[in-house]
Amino acid sequence: MPVPAESAKAYVARVMASYRNCLRVEIDDVVASVEDGSAMKVTGRAFYSDGSETAFEWDVWRLEDGELYGEW
Repeated sequence: MPVPAESAKAYVARVMASYRNCLRVEIDDVVASVEDGSAMKVTGRAFYSDGSETAFEWDVWRLEDGELYGEW
């Protein structure tokens, strides 16, 4: 089942923002389709309260029950 780019970006932003001490998440505008659209590759940066930042790359896909799932 295809994953819309905006849904994948929202999922990653929500998960990254829930990490401890994460102040801000910036998602890149370009989202790449993986496996004929059944997964999306989402990249960006997370900024933390200690002044550090981390680049990330997630693969997001839809589980059989319709929920989104991702790994980085």
